[in-house]
Amino acid sequence: MADLQGLCDTLQSLADSGASAKVSYYYVGEDGVALRNGAILVDHGVRAHIDHGASDAAASIAAIATLKLVKVASLQMSEVRPAPHMALVDLAQLIAEFREHVRRAAAAPPPATAAPAPRPAEPAPAPGSTAQFVAILAAPSIELRSEALKLLEPLFGVGAARKIDDFARLHPPAERPHEFLLQCQQHVSVMLGAGKAEALFRPLYDRLESERLNRRS
Repeated sequence: MADLQGLCDTLQSLADSGASAKVSYYYVGEDGVALRNGAILVDHGVRAHIDHGASDAAASIAAIATLKLVKVASLQMSEVRPAPHMALVDLAQLIAEFREHVRRAAAAPPPATAAPAPRPAEPAPAPGSTAQFVAILAAPSIELRSEALKLLEPLFGVGAARKIDDFARLHPPAERPHEFLLQCQQHVSVMLGAGKAEALFRPLYDRLESERLNRRS
């Protein structure tokens, strides 16, 4: 998981070495799902050309500073060839402004979060009824919501809990555990790719299957 400090460190390393490189940064969009990217072309550790959809350097810097970064990658080059629309800025100035944003974010008090409204209680099956018996057998003993949160939080930060709540409303883990996990897996695949997301969630599927077989035996 990357952050603005990590982007600063990458740019500072290029400034110290006087190297040229394309620094790509990846971030989650406002919808919390789509993965987007931008780039900063570093020219011999002196100048930076920002590719963030605006020719104004100040606007680009301010926008990048607020992004939910998930990855930073640097590709060294012998020379860079910026496009005309890229914003030009002194690299030392760019690093200084990013570090100021980092400092302000660290000094700011954490935002107050409102307590979630209590959900209306669903009527429980009548004691001894067939519905109660089926519910006890079907519900997995694994706490799927917390297990899924452990996987999503390193990738999506504080937004992970909100997305998992959304998935749980569509597919309650106690009633439709496989559908719930599949929804979480598809969300992760946007960032990691289908193969890595499947591998990440495979242990949970295996635990569910093992539990199901144990109940049948």
